[in-house]
Amino acid sequence: MCGKTIYQVRPYVYEILRAIQPFFEIIALSNMPHDELEQIIDHIESVLNKPILDMLERQAKERQELKKAEKEMMSSESQGSKKELKR
Repeated sequence: MCGKTIYQVRPYVYEILRAIQPFFEIIALSNMPHDELEQIIDHIESVLNKPILDMLERQAKERQELKKAEKEMMSSESQGSKKELKR
C-alpha cells in the first residue's frame, strides 16, 4: 500500500516452505493487527504459488494454441474436400 516494509523474511524461508509445501499450513501468532498479519501471509503464499500460477497460465496458453491449430486444420481439411468435390 504505502511501500513501507513492516517485516523481514528470514533467509531461506521460501526455500524451506517450498520444500515442505505439500505438508504445511501457515499458522501465525502475533501481537500485530489481524489485517497486517493477513497481508504478510498473503504475500508469502503469493510468492510460494508463483511457479504454480505460471505453469497454469502456460498450460492455458498451450490449450488455446492447440484449439486454434485444430480449427485451422479442420478448416483446411474442409476446404480441401470442397475442392475435390468441384473437380
